Amino acid sequence: DLKPNGSNNKLFGNLVRSDGFNVDFLFYKRKMQTKDSTLMNSDLLLDGFDLEEINTDCLPIAIDPGRKSVFTAVTGSDSREVKRCSIKEYYHLTGSTKYPAKLQRLKDQHNITDIESRIPSNKTSSLAQYRAYTEYIFNNLDALFNFYDHHTSRDRFFLYQGRQRTPESMINMLLHGTSKYNRRK
Repeated sequence: DLKPNGSNNKLFGNLVRSDGFNVDFLFYKRKMQTKDSTLMNSDLLLDGFDLEEINTDCLPIAIDPGRKSVFTAVTGSDSREVKRCSIKEYYHLTGSTKYPAKLQRLKDQHNITDIESRIPSNKTSSLAQYRAYTEYIFNNLDALFNFYDHHTSRDRFFLYQGRQRTPESMINMLLHGTSKYNRRK
């Protein structure tokens, strides 16, 4: 039996949902039974650490966000190893560098580039120009809907997955390094 107070023995909530791409499982969260008073009352101050303890137990990292790089980081207190992730590298990790070329190739094959390049502007105060815009859109609506169907939504979903995965990859790059910094990997 599942209880709403958080003291459940079973964590699985017997709910599985899917939309064709994702699968969601419902789990219940357990609450902390008792709070450790020593953990709650401890303050971390700079005076509580010495340089020897920092060098053996910690990995100091100084991070600076930039314009040409997502981050520039200096790791360690002795070696001062500099690591950075450029904007170009970030876009490559998300997968968004390959998608525009693929989309353009598909648009050229299906003659969508020509249709999209001839769309009149909808930002006008002239009724005649706006009427021309709406007529053009209605005349080409079937072609646009046929092109932008569930196949392009799949690619957009993969781009979304890449954007969700990339911060974790960058953190892994920062903490453990990649072949960019360690050629043996």
